[in-house]
Amino acid sequence: MKHKATWAILIIFLALSAYLVFFDIPKEKKEIEQKEKAEKLFDFLADQVLQVETFSPKSHFLFQKNPEEKWMVKNIPLQNAVGSPSHNVSADPQVVDEIIQKVHELRTSRLVDEKGDDLKYFGFVTPEKSMVVTLKNNSTLKLLIGDEGALSQTLYVKRGDSGKVYLAGADIKSVIEKDFWELSNKHLVSFDQGAIDQIEVKSPKSSWALVKKGIGWRLTDRPNQTVDEAKISSFLFQVGSLEGEKVLSEEAKNLKEYGLDPPLASLKFQAKEKAYLLLIGEKNRNQEKQDEWLTALGDSSGPIFQIKKEFLDKIPAKEGLISTSK
Repeated sequence: MKHKATWAILIIFLALSAYLVFFDIPKEKKEIEQKEKAEKLFDFLADQVLQVETFSPKSHFLFQKNPEEKWMVKNIPLQNAVGSPSHNVSADPQVVDEIIQKVHELRTSRLVDEKGDDLKYFGFVTPEKSMVVTLKNNSTLKLLIGDEGALSQTLYVKRGDSGKVYLAGADIKSVIEKDFWELSNKHLVSFDQGAIDQIEVKSPKSSWALVKKGIGWRLTDRPNQTVDEAKISSFLFQVGSLEGEKVLSEEAKNLKEYGLDPPLASLKFQAKEKAYLLLIGEKNRNQEKQDEWLTALGDSSGPIFQIKKEFLDKIPAKEGLISTSK
């Protein structure tokens, strides 16, 4: 009898476990997913975004991908900014991804007005604070941002195609508060460090060239000597991390004026069929504290940046590349 009772209990336990695994847990998971989906103001895939446009009383920016699939940001002058020029530069991809992600993940915590008859009461006024996302299927999603909500750290938000007003997290406000400098790509050179297979450096202290052989680097004029891999990795990281401190010229014009023709130093990086060129220039009359700054150009179309002079010290000398380990 004891064995039969034990088997009966085991069978009941297995039946309950099977029910939990195949019915109850999936049902609970599905309910959570449905709840999260219901709370999201928009339902779209982040990788389907083709264009983003942000509006505020202080700014109007347009983000678009160029033929090379790189994000560009255009600073569009406001109607009351007479004579203000329009600028179109490379956008910081991390910032664009952050903006898209914030809209994609935007969740509403409470419906506060079903019809939205008095939108001014919630701070939806002209000029509006809004954002328009255009997807690859040409459909558009519009987000409007109002005043601070009744609850702490909340804002009133609504869709452009609905009168319903919701409360949402206040961090979405940061999307339209960024200035042109924050949105612009300040990296002089952006490359995949692991894809670089050739380096050529010409600087006041030293000139050298490297080529990657298998998994290691070799000086082109000393192919039998071992190169310190850690120093090359550190150097590539320093170049990839280099950011401009100030824009001296939106376009790569008058290079001689900025000490870039000829340059003080040039750094060339090759990754299969793609080349990256970084030019470093002497100080010029437009710079502040000339003894501390240099000019730099990483994109042939511009902009020309001001960078700290200390970057030159991060370029390794030829003899310093030789590995001393046995």
